[in-house]
Amino acid sequence: MAKSSALPTGVWGMIGRSFKVVFANLGLFFGATIVFLVLMGFAEWLFGYFLYNFGDTFAAKTAIGVLYFVLTMFLGILLGVTTAFISSNTLNGKKVEVQGAVKFTFGKIWTAVGVALRTLWYVFRLPLIVILIGVVYVFVLKFFGVDISLSSFNPKTIVASPNLAVLFTTWIVFAAATIFIFYWMIFRSVKSVFSYFTFVEDGYEKWDAVNKSVKTVGNLWWGTFGDYLAGSLFLAIVFMIPTIFLMRLIGLNEGEPVFILINLISTGLISFLVSVFLNLTYRKYKGYNG
Repeated sequence: MAKSSALPTGVWGMIGRSFKVVFANLGLFFGATIVFLVLMGFAEWLFGYFLYNFGDTFAAKTAIGVLYFVLTMFLGILLGVTTAFISSNTLNGKKVEVQGAVKFTFGKIWTAVGVALRTLWYVFRLPLIVILIGVVYVFVLKFFGVDISLSSFNPKTIVASPNLAVLFTTWIVFAAATIFIFYWMIFRSVKSVFSYFTFVEDGYEKWDAVNKSVKTVGNLWWGTFGDYLAGSLFLAIVFMIPTIFLMRLIGLNEGEPVFILINLISTGLISFLVSVFLNLTYRKYKGYNG
């Protein structure tokens, strides 16, 4: 593997390197993406087929919708791992082909999905528990006839409400819980942001991949967050603004084939650049806390 010292560590240097790597391997990145776009298109067709032929009831529509969501999330995970594999190997100066990248992902398909699901659980487990407790609490209050919806906040009657203390306390707790949930998810998302790269690049699996990412970020959370935010925002703005301007200039409407094509190309480039940028960021912080 290329030594971290040979790689740029400043945000602008990593952005510049990302552009060089991606544009030198555009065919590779887009080739791998097309494979998964075809699979996602097939999933879309299956969704429409089953919805048209078996979606007669609300329960059937819900079940088909859930299965479609799971399938597209599954393919999205595999695409993310494939992109991470390509960015890692191209940065290492290794020759990679679309077939090899896709073969790597499907060869370790359940390990890759396991790393992704563990990363999601690491980020969302406590917020999900807090939300579940909140839902149960609301149902308990409703059972006892206490309405805590926004419609219950009538300025003319709220002061005289016998449940004023409960309403006031509940909404303060809900506000605090909401702030905590956002803080927790942002904090842990940054901590686990390198999980794909610890798996693809260093061979860590299951919880080891997540724990290695957490260790790599270490006490440099603000630095990691700053690099990721600055790089991602810059790369997104660089492509989003010209794309939007171009679409408006030529009068494209959403849903038109050319609109969809331009949007896919722009989104693809952003995702490729962010993947390489994150890989460079991972190597940077691995040098500090690895």
